[in-house]
Amino acid sequence: MNKQTILWVVLMSFWGNKLLAQENANKKSFDDLTIQQWIHQSRFQAVPVLDSQAFFTFYEQLGYSVSPARKMFSLFRVLWNPQIAAKDRVRFGIYLNETYAQENIPVPNELIRTAIQNLINTTK
Repeated sequence: MNKQTILWVVLMSFWGNKLLAQENANKKSFDDLTIQQWIHQSRFQAVPVLDSQAFFTFYEQLGYSVSPARKMFSLFRVLWNPQIAAKDRVRFGIYLNETYAQENIPVPNELIRTAIQNLINTTK
């Protein structure tokens, strides 16, 4: 792992913990297993894995909290989960880069954006 990736993981862990602390403790949260379920379901149903409306509808149907902060943190987690195929991590990375503006969520640090792009480039 290069220094930028390590720094990115540390920053995201810190930022993610802050976001998680703000969430209502009674609500379910996203997890990597559910993200994997979505990837498998989207393939089975021939739904594009990056169809954001279908993606978040799927989560809502499972009863998960879908606050914007939670959405983004959960998608970030995909990018460093080695059990998810590299091509899917790349697709989610591209999705993240394209949805900052759509979700109206500020990027907490330009370094994080750069680290995401570097991760995408190294996993292609």
